[in-house]
Amino acid sequence: MTKITTLFLIFFISFCTFGQSIDERFTQKKMKQDFEIFKQISKQTNSGLYKYRTKQQIDSIYNWGNLQIEKLITYRDFYNLICTISNFEGSVHNNVSLPKI
Repeated sequence: MTKITTLFLIFFISFCTFGQSIDERFTQKKMKQDFEIFKQISKQTNSGLYKYRTKQQIDSIYNWGNLQIEKLITYRDFYNLICTISNFEGSVHNNVSLPKI
């Protein structure tokens, strides 16, 4: 569990350190890779993931999110997608935010 938490922190620290403008283009390939990482981290570390939603509902929102990537262009678009999914998960302990510039 601590390895996953450490990986999660490294991911966000590197995002903050090497972040780009939220309105820059973001390739769909990179979005899909980052989305897969987000999904894996969420499923492995969020012990209450299925507390408010069923496994079928969670799988459905992740499938929907994966399809939405085809329509996205910028970092802001991707951020909004992650926020939508995080809100759907229902945990008040989740926090998705952009780095302060």
